Amino acid sequence: MLKIEAYSEKYINDAIAIWNDIVADGIAFPQMETLDAQTGDAFFKSQSFTGIAIDAEIGRAGQQEC
Repeated sequence: MLKIEAYSEKYINDAIAIWNDIVADGIAFPQMETLDAQTGDAFFKSQSFTGIAIDAEIGRAGQQEC
């Protein structure tokens, strides 16, 4: 089961890993540069809302294989 939480710094590593995977694929976003902890934190905080999907069973964010 997933729950959505507002972004906070405790999720930075998971958030940038997911973001950077999408950027590297080059399909969904026009960005070319990946984010690091500093640029990612600033970017996610600048959005009106950044939701983080948390796996309630393991209590952490992460990517799911489809």
